[in-house]
Amino acid sequence: DPERIPLAKILARLDEIEHLQTLSITGGEPSFRLDTWTEYVLPLLKYAKERGLQTQINTNLTLEYDRYELIAPYVDVMHISFNYTDAEDFHRIAFARSAHEVAPATAAKMYERMIENARKLSAGGSFVSAESMINHRTYDKMARIHHLIADMGCRRHAVHPMYPSDVAAELPMLPLEQLR
Repeated sequence: DPERIPLAKILARLDEIEHLQTLSITGGEPSFRLDTWTEYVLPLLKYAKERGLQTQINTNLTLEYDRYELIAPYVDVMHISFNYTDAEDFHRIAFARSAHEVAPATAAKMYERMIENARKLSAGGSFVSAESMINHRTYDKMARIHHLIADMGCRRHAVHPMYPSDVAAELPMLPLEQLR
């Protein structure tokens, strides 16, 4: 593991920002390690709420529900990426560039858990937001993806086109005619 910045130092730096309005926590996957979740993420979110900041966390919601339930009172927006129509789609897309093989059954369990967690969080009053990318894999499935997102109780669906930068630089680009 890389050396971690002490939480006290992070909080001190945040205190230096006089007019801070929002704290957004992203990753990798911030919920992956329980110790990171409880020793960094939760205290940061509590700090933000005590300071009156808006909060957002980007997560995939594929772990046990109690992990997300723990932070829900301190999160204004629970944000997920959702580019799938079923578990097979999830396996193919989410693990396309994985360094190790992920069994289809494992991916299916993660996909179902993500949907169930989004539903539970939404039903419990959390603002769950989903984001989808228009690309060669999703452009003709966006209506179905949107329907699934609505069924999960997500209160917002943001859609954006994929463009050739960073991790997407090597992926096929969708011609402009198909984006329209």
